[in-house]
Amino acid sequence: MIKLREYSKEEVCERIKNNKVLFITLNSFEKRSTAAFRTIENSVIQSKPAVDILIMNIGNTARNHNVILEIAKEQNRNYIKEHTNPNSLSNFDFSYPLIDQQEMNNFHTQINKLIQDKAISLIIFDFSCIPRKLLFYITNTLCDILKYNSRVELIYSYSLPEEYVGRPLEGVGILKDINTGESLRDILVNKDKCMLIDAPSISGSESPLLIELIEKRLISSGIDLFLPLLSDHLHTSLQVLQNNVNIISFALNKSGKIFYPTSIIYAINEWITNLEERLSNSETKTVILIGPFNIKPFLVCSILYLNSKSNNNVKINSNVKILQWSQPISNTIYSNGILKTYFFGLDKKNLVSDVS
Repeated sequence: MIKLREYSKEEVCERIKNNKVLFITLNSFEKRSTAAFRTIENSVIQSKPAVDILIMNIGNTARNHNVILEIAKEQNRNYIKEHTNPNSLSNFDFSYPLIDQQEMNNFHTQINKLIQDKAISLIIFDFSCIPRKLLFYITNTLCDILKYNSRVELIYSYSLPEEYVGRPLEGVGILKDINTGESLRDILVNKDKCMLIDAPSISGSESPLLIELIEKRLISSGIDLFLPLLSDHLHTSLQVLQNNVNIISFALNKSGKIFYPTSIIYAINEWITNLEERLSNSETKTVILIGPFNIKPFLVCSILYLNSKSNNNVKINSNVKILQWSQPISNTIYSNGILKTYFFGLDKKNLVSDVS
């Protein structure tokens, strides 16, 4: 079983000094889209040889084009360009929300080529502003690449905003399997048993639908809720509690477990431990629903965990489903400022052996 560890800014900067680095980020209108870069900026500027920067871009459609947001994106892109060696800067364009396999294959090829041509030994991947569906595919792609490039270390970066604007709505439509696109309603057709591992969103918009669909199928004590109580983000933590009273009451009535982690790194390690326990002890016919609706590190570590099991040839229940909204919202300003930038990666000194 994997375990993650947090890196300080100083540790990351020291690694930049001692490695050939590729920094991957998404150009976005959010202020936090440059937070990770700004945190390590001096080390990037001073690095010899130069740090390679890959800026990912999301194409515009007439439906989501917003001039003000485009200006903000351009300002954020220019900041990175102005503090980067132009010969070390490259781009990759995604046609989100339309993602096809050929596009991901091209992304895979470009990353692999950079690793080989530039002898990359450290990748820093900032996923703060990447839409969740795209984040799912990119994280899986990086896991696949590193499977064949064991000498390359990967550090993930996530910047928490100071606040979210109003009551953010993360998505609309229906809940689906993030991988196959199958609706939760269809997943549960002719299924008698399910369990839910859930980190509810700030808005709680998914909770009523989850309750409706799983109530009659939930196994005994088959629900685990993760409700982070972050002292430096207490207002948002309280919003999560307030907007998810329904599913908290539901979990208590179903003898479920509720976790209140007080830091992000503790939260995601507890999440991984919980996934291990649930997947290891579940019946094959039980549908295991994973709901990483809270901050994006829950989604990333879910993908890392499932990839680690696959890489160790541990058979995973085919009924494991990671859920998301069918129409994620990512073209409105829903966050302000930058609270803190986190860096984390695999804790290779404290890996727990898998027993298949």
